Amino acid sequence: MFYMVTLKANLIGSSVAIANAPDAGARKAVQARRRELLWLPDALRQAGDQPGFPARYLAQWDRYPREADAVRAIIAAAGLPTTPRPGWQPPARR
Repeated sequence: MFYMVTLKANLIGSSVAIANAPDAGARKAVQARRRELLWLPDALRQAGDQPGFPARYLAQWDRYPREADAVRAIIAAAGLPTTPRPGWQPPARR
C-alpha cells in the first residue's frame, strides 16, 4: 500500500520551516512548495480513477529513488499536471 511517508515528512518539515522563516519572502517560498506537495496526493487520487492505473503505478514506482519523483511520473503518465492548477486549494483536513 502507498502511504507517501516521505511526502508526509516533507509536509511536517515545511510547517516547521514556515514557522521559523526569517522573512516573508522565505515563508512565501516554503508555502508554495508545501502547496505543490499537497497537490501530489490529490492528483494521484485523480490518476487512480483512470483505466490501467495499477499497472502504470507499479511500473513507475521502482524507477525513481525519490518518492515524490515517482508520484510526479505517475501523475504525468496519467496526463495530469504535476503542479497545482491555478486556484487549486488543498482539501480540508479531516
